[in-house]
Order: sequence, then structure tokens, then C-alpha cells
Amino acid sequence: MCPGATHQDLGGTGERDVEQTSYSGSSELEKDVSCCAKCRLRQDCEYWVRATDTNHCWLKSNDGETIIETSSSSRRGGFRDSGN
Repeated sequence: MCPGATHQDLGGTGERDVEQTSYSGSSELEKDVSCCAKCRLRQDCEYWVRATDTNHCWLKSNDGETIIETSSSSRRGGFRDSGN
């Protein structure tokens, strides 16, 4: 199950985009769940970040390195959950 965003922007050493995609939904929670669900479909996705001013969603990995939270007024993000 994908919860809503738990952070604003996320990144860190070794940060790379696994995939750039788009999300759908009408509420902030629906948009978060849409982006998160795409991350869950990829084994190499550790976390996701979505834009709040467009429908862009970035599926990301730091290759196991520390993920750093960054304040942002135009991003929302969260960690890939471990559910099936």
C-alpha cells in the first residue's frame, strides 16, 4: 500500500532517476499514491518525488546510499514501501 508523501524533496549521494513518468489524481493523496504505485512496480526504485506544479513523477534510487530530505515548495516525495 502506498501512503501519502512523507517528505518534500528527496535526494543524496548517488541519486539517479530510475524512470521519469507522470502521475494522475485529483487530490494530493491520490497524486502521491499514483506516483508511489509506479515506484512499487520497479525493483530498483527506492523512493519517489513528484512535482506539485506539473504531473511529473521521478522514480529514484541512491543505490543504497543515505537518502536526504530537502525542503521544497514544489515537490512531494516518499519512500517505496515494502508491501507486495
